[in-house]
Amino acid sequence: MIKSIIVSLIFIVSLYADTIKKIEYKNLAFISKESIEDLTSIKAGDELDEKLLNIAIKKLYKQEYFDDIEVDFEDGILIYVFKEKPSLSKIDIKGYKNNQDEIDDFLKTLGIKKGDMYDSNRVQKLVKKFEKHLENDGKIDSIVETEIVKTGDSSIELTFVVNQGESLTITKQNIFGNKSLKKSEIDKILVNKERNPIWGWMWGFNNGDVKLEQLKYDSLRLKDLYMQKGYLDAVVTTPLLSVDFNDYSATMDLKVVEGKQFSVKNINIEYIDKEVISIDKLFKELKLQTKKPFNVTHLRADLSKIKTKVADLGYAFAKVIPDIQKDVQNSSVDVTYRIKSGNLVHINDVIISGNSSTIDRVIRRAIFLAPGDTYSLSEIKESKNALSRTGYFKGVDIKQKRVTSSAMDLIVEVKEAPTGNIMLGGGYGSYNGFMMNASVSDKNIFGSGINVALKVDQSQRSQKYSTSIFNPRINDSTYSTGLNFFWNNYANYAYTNTNYSNQSKGGYVSIGKIINRYLKSSFSINYAKTDITGSTTVLANSTYTKASLSPSLTFNNTDDYFVPRRGFYITTMLDYAGEVLGADTAFLKSYSSFQTFYGVKDWIDYDLVFRYKFRYGYLNPIGKVPTTERFYLGGVRSVRGYRYNSIYPTTVKNGTTIYGGTQTFSQSLEA
Repeated sequence: MIKSIIVSLIFIVSLYADTIKKIEYKNLAFISKESIEDLTSIKAGDELDEKLLNIAIKKLYKQEYFDDIEVDFEDGILIYVFKEKPSLSKIDIKGYKNNQDEIDDFLKTLGIKKGDMYDSNRVQKLVKKFEKHLENDGKIDSIVETEIVKTGDSSIELTFVVNQGESLTITKQNIFGNKSLKKSEIDKILVNKERNPIWGWMWGFNNGDVKLEQLKYDSLRLKDLYMQKGYLDAVVTTPLLSVDFNDYSATMDLKVVEGKQFSVKNINIEYIDKEVISIDKLFKELKLQTKKPFNVTHLRADLSKIKTKVADLGYAFAKVIPDIQKDVQNSSVDVTYRIKSGNLVHINDVIISGNSSTIDRVIRRAIFLAPGDTYSLSEIKESKNALSRTGYFKGVDIKQKRVTSSAMDLIVEVKEAPTGNIMLGGGYGSYNGFMMNASVSDKNIFGSGINVALKVDQSQRSQKYSTSIFNPRINDSTYSTGLNFFWNNYANYAYTNTNYSNQSKGGYVSIGKIINRYLKSSFSINYAKTDITGSTTVLANSTYTKASLSPSLTFNNTDDYFVPRRGFYITTMLDYAGEVLGADTAFLKSYSSFQTFYGVKDWIDYDLVFRYKFRYGYLNPIGKVPTTERFYLGGVRSVRGYRYNSIYPTTVKNGTTIYGGTQTFSQSLEA
C-alpha cells in the first residue's frame, strides 16, 4: 500500500510541483493534529517535496499508531487519510492471578495498559514475555494465547488465556564442599531448595517449587553467607538442575569451595580530603570488630553508618570507600574506610509532585528540610517517614537532584491514597441480629489535612451515631483541635444475664500540641449522660452524668500509617472525672498501650511484620463509678474467641454485686 502511495505522489509532484496551501487530516481519533505536524515537519506554505513526504510517511508508520495511511494532493491541499489502529478498551487475564488488583499490577509489569493501541506484533512479543515469566516462575511448558473481541470501529478487548504448565519440584538437593556450614544454615538463605518431605504441602513449609530466575541469585546468596562468616575466597557454582520430565521432579546440585576463614586484624578510618567529624566518634559506630571473623554484612552497615554521619553534617556527596588488604599467610585482613567528604551542600529547592488533591503546604509541614537548610540524609529519611505516617499517601519518595557541587533540589513525589469514604453495609450476627452501618468520612478533606466523619451503626441491639472533626495543625502551627458528639443506645449482655438498655449521649472538645516530631500531647474536656433502664436484678435503674478532663501523650516513630514495618506506637492517658457541672461520678482512670513493629523482609526476603502489643489500665474509685466505666476484656481487640466485654471479675461490697475490674492487662504477639 505505502509503495503505491509514494509512486502516485511522485507522479503528482512531477506534474504539479506546487506550494502547499492547506493541510487536512482525516479520521484522527486518538492522535492530535499537532502531534502529526511535529512528526512530519511539513506545514502550509512549504513547497511540496516528494522526498520529504516519503520521509514523513515512514515516520508516521514507525509510531505504530496506524494500520494504513493514504495521501492526496489537490488544488494546493495536502490531505492525509488515516486508518488508526484500534485501542484496547479492556485487558484481562484468564487462568493466572486471583483478583483484579493482581492482574492490573502484572499488566504493568508486562508493559501494557488500557487505552494502548492494539498492535499484533507487539502483542505476540508480550505473549513470549508472559511465557518466559511463567517459565522463570517454575511453570514448564506453559502456553499463553490471546482472545480478541471487537467492541466498536476503533476499540477491542484483549484477553490473555493462560494454560499454566507443570511446576518443577526439587525432590533432592545435594551440596558438595560445605565443611563449615551445615545444610540447614544454607537452606535458610536459598530460594530454591528441597521440598519438605512431610509438610511440603502446608503454607510456611518449603514446597520445593523451582524458581528458575532465582537460581543464579541463590549462588550469590550462598557466597554472601560465606562472606559473612569470613570466607573471602569462597567459590559457589550456579546450581545445576537435573530434571525428570516424566514426573517434573528435579535434583539440584550445588558445589562450594570454601577456602580459608579470615579474621579482622586492623581497622582504620582515613579522610581523603578534609576531616568533618572526629574519627574517634566514627569508631564508636562500627560493627566490624578486630580479632573476630570478617563479616561483609557488618562492613556494609559500617559504610552506611559512616556515610550517614558525614552526610548529616551537610556533605551530601560524601563517599566511603572500603579497602580490604588480605594477609593470606596469616588468614587475616586489614580494613580501611576512606572518606571523601566533598563540598558542604545546601538545599536549593523543595519540589512537590504527584499531589492531585493534597495542598502543598500540608506536605511541606511534614518535611524537615527547607530551601537554604544544610543537607541532612537522616532528615530526608525522617521526612519520608513523617509523610507516610499521615495516611494521606500510599507511596512517598524523596529524590535528590544535584544542582551544583554545593546545592541540591529535593523532589518529593507522592501517590495519593483514598482518604475519603462513603460506606454503606449490612449483615447478620447471632448476637446483634441484623446490622446496618453507614459512614461518610475523610481524613484529608479538600486536601487540607482535616479529618471529618459522620457515622451511623444500627442493629437489633444497638444504635450508634457520631460526628467529629479534627484539625491536626491549626493554621500549620504545632497545635491541634478536635470536636466530637455522639449518641448511643444499646442492650448489652456483657455484665449481666438481664436484658437492659444503656443510652448515652455527649461529646468532647480537645486541644493538642506537637512537642517534637514523634511526641504529641492532648487535653480534652468530656461530658456525657447515661441512662440505664430495664434492669430488674443486679443493675438498678439509674442515670449518671460524667464530666472529665483527659490529658494524654502519644509517641509515634513508625515508618508508615497503613502497614508499619518498624518503630514504636505508645500512648498513655488519664481520665479524671469529678462531681462538677451536675456530674455525679468521681474516679481517676489511666490507660496505656504499647506497640512495636519489626519487619523481617531483609532477613527472609518475605514481607513479614511482627507486632508486639500490650495494654494496661488502672481505675481508682474516688466516688461513684458506673459499671460501664470499669474494665472488661473479650473480643477481637483484646482476647479473641470471646464475646465483646464478656471477661470480667465480680465482687460483692455491702451486699451489692459489682461487675468489672479496676485493673486490666493484655498482651499479644502477631505476625
